[in-house]
Formats: sequence, structure tokens, C-alpha cells
Amino acid sequence: MKDKFRASCPLFIQESQGTPLGGVYLHMGIILAIDFGEKRTGIAVTDPMQIIASGLTTLPTKEVIPFLVDYCPANAVQTCVIGQP
Repeated sequence: MKDKFRASCPLFIQESQGTPLGGVYLHMGIILAIDFGEKRTGIAVTDPMQIIASGLTTLPTKEVIPFLVDYCPANAVQTCVIGQP
């Protein structure tokens, strides 16, 4: 049953939480939004179910790429959205 569900819903990620009943929780990856500016850049992310977006941080624009290189793989980022200037 688990494999059948995984095959029909490829956007979901399975995580085992180590609970006595197997602990499989399903959620989608997060969406990361970037609002570039000349001096500062704002970054926002959704919750894992992609219902609510919240501001994550504001960085100097020169520090955005190193931040994203570290943040995206560690936080299951599924999609990046970049705002128009």
C-alpha cells in the first residue's frame, strides 16, 4: 500500500519519525520566495504543506547565493519563486 501511494503522489516526501506504528508522515517540499533588491534581499518560505508563507530572513544581496546553497538542500525546498523588480 505504501508503494502504491508513493507512486501515485510523486510530490510527497516520506519521513520516518521512529514511532511504534512506523511513523510515516507525508508532506510536500517547501516553496522558497526571493525578493531581490540592490542592497538587501528578502527570503520567505512556506510551511511543509504549502499553506502559509512566512518571512524567513533579510540578507545583504551579496550573501544570498551562499545562504541558498546551504539552506535549500537542508530544508527540502521544492520550488523557488523570484519576484519581479
